[in-house]
Amino acid sequence: IGQNAGKLLLPTVSTYQRRAAMKIPNEDFLVNLGILAVLGIVFLVYIPSFGGELISDDIALMEGGIPELGWSIITHVQKVIGVIPPYYRPATSATLALERSVYGSYFFGFHIDNVIIYLGCILLIYLLMNQIGCSQQQSFFAMALFAALPIHVQPVCWISGRADLL
Repeated sequence: IGQNAGKLLLPTVSTYQRRAAMKIPNEDFLVNLGILAVLGIVFLVYIPSFGGELISDDIALMEGGIPELGWSIITHVQKVIGVIPPYYRPATSATLALERSVYGSYFFGFHIDNVIIYLGCILLIYLLMNQIGCSQQQSFFAMALFAALPIHVQPVCWISGRADLL
């Protein structure tokens, strides 16, 4: 008589097979759903900024501070303030000039683009955390925390805050 005499042998079932049998979504699906939920909530939170008026530096920037799309972007800052600034932000100038050529003075588009860039930053936080070796849950938590920080309201809602987003 062998060792297993009198014992009922049950087939072993992997965790994946149990989840499939119980119709429980896998972890990747749940994390992806969470990411979409965070991005959707952030988008909904910033909807009121789409119709926002110009504030502070936006007024000077939109009243002729943004050059038309072309080589004038390079000398844009020198024309506006007459001196060479201590920094140079070609990506900011280029995106604002491109938007000016698309939207004109319709500020709604500038605000939407800031929110879209911010959503991209949130997603990049998740991807960066994954890349440096964090688990999906840790990466998701870091992304959600970054998205919830109130310090990001000003660059997202303020057109001239684009430099901080980029």
